[in-house]
Amino acid sequence: MPFGGSNDAYGNNAQRANTTGSNNSAFGMGALASNTTGLSNIRVGFGALKRSVGGNDNIALEFNAGSLPVTGANNIYIGHTGVGGETRLIRIGRQGTQLKTFVAGIHGTTVNGAAVLVNSAGQLGVLSSSRRFKRRYCADGRGRCGFIEAETSALQIQGSRRTRAATAAIRTHR
Repeated sequence: MPFGGSNDAYGNNAQRANTTGSNNSAFGMGALASNTTGLSNIRVGFGALKRSVGGNDNIALEFNAGSLPVTGANNIYIGHTGVGGETRLIRIGRQGTQLKTFVAGIHGTTVNGAAVLVNSAGQLGVLSSSRRFKRRYCADGRGRCGFIEAETSALQIQGSRRTRAATAAIRTHR
């Protein structure tokens, strides 16, 4: 029987090790089985967050979801086992099992900002851009300005004259 306050445990060995953790909900055999002090966690599914001993504010849904991290806070695992020591991230699905992703409400919605890319591990992100490597220019004399981005090795400054030192891509941003 789980101790602590305001806990819900349904399933064989759900929250079996809990001592002072509170506001936890564990549904499924072995869900939150190792938790002793974690707070405000939700686990649904066989073995969900089963190794977590003191993580807070985590959500795990599905068979063995979030079962690898021992500690960590503010994580969401849906159908993913997780990785040890994670904090403040979302993992959805298993690499090689889910082959496509569909998210409603994105297509046709205009936003300002950078393009989102996906790496081979499935991590979402944007390319980094540093203003210190860009130079402002106004080429047409009509006030339409932009930036030139270049690798620092691409241009060499000699006095007030700039010469090309290497072949590098220069991109124009408007």
